[in-house]
Amino acid sequence: MLRLLLSPIFEPLFHENSFGFRPGRNCHQALERVLSLWHQGYKVVLDADIQGFFDNIPHSVIMAGLANVVADGNILGLVERFLRAGVIEDGVFKPTTVGTPQGGVFSPLLANIALNSLDWLLNRHRLHLVRYADDFVVMCNNRTQAEEALILVRSHLENELKLKLSPEKTHIATSG
Repeated sequence: MLRLLLSPIFEPLFHENSFGFRPGRNCHQALERVLSLWHQGYKVVLDADIQGFFDNIPHSVIMAGLANVVADGNILGLVERFLRAGVIEDGVFKPTTVGTPQGGVFSPLLANIALNSLDWLLNRHRLHLVRYADDFVVMCNNRTQAEEALILVRSHLENELKLKLSPEKTHIATSG
């Protein structure tokens, strides 16, 4: 119910290069966008992975992203209760203070809401992001630009979203 209510409100606000779990968008289109940018000369790639995104995204970050657009306290309260509902692992109830349930139909929308600020930040810096849920690449002209993009991404994730890049899965590569 919440997804059906909030998706039409947020969809027009999402960046066009965000492809994950959005109506009319898919991973094939994300790959087509990457290839298009590559053919335009963006051959240095910042390939980034957010460490444990769905398990570690602070509820406060999700709620702030929602509250920037949604003024109805009842809706915000429902989302907050959804986030704090807890999980049962091995028959034991565990309360949740961070994260959003993986596999839930509402969680991908919440992920896109939380990461929307990163998408638009990179856009303002004229960097070419292609994102599918919590996985993304930034297509760059040269290694210096990719290194600057990495600094910008890391700073925004750590300072604004309270998240970290996975050092093992984040790297800069040159192709072609």
